[in-house]
Amino acid sequence: RANTPGVDVPGLPAVAAGNENFQQSAFVHGADGWLYEFGTPSGRFGPARLARVQGADIDNLAAYEYWNGSTWEPDISAAADVIPGSVSELSVQWNSYLNKFVAMYTDPVKGLVIRQAEQLEGPWSGTETILSSVLLPSLYGGFMHPWSDGRYLNFVLTTWDRYN
Repeated sequence: RANTPGVDVPGLPAVAAGNENFQQSAFVHGADGWLYEFGTPSGRFGPARLARVQGADIDNLAAYEYWNGSTWEPDISAAADVIPGSVSELSVQWNSYLNKFVAMYTDPVKGLVIRQAEQLEGPWSGTETILSSVLLPSLYGGFMHPWSDGRYLNFVLTTWDRYN
């Protein structure tokens, strides 16, 4: 999603207000047939918002609907925060053991955290810290393994200082 005004890139849609809130994305297949997209802003440290689209239309930004806090609508600028705070490198998946969705991301203060919700729209629980940033200050990119399910949550985590 292009978000830089005045920069035209062939093959990309024009900049639209709201694109800045969908610069990093986590996708989840819903049991209802929709493909859901959680989006966070550039810079990685903003709340997550939620969109949905039919899978066949994933490349058609005009086909997306956005959760405004109470219903779905086609206006991206109406997208409401569904996961508050500083959400960075988000992954979301259904967990059959909990019978809930689990969201995992790095929080710049707390570290690697998870939240749970019965519905993708929320409400999401408070954060539970999996690994503190005090123990590993350069952590980021905690992503759940796509086949992780059940009682044990498998994930990969990296640090930014190793490549600097």
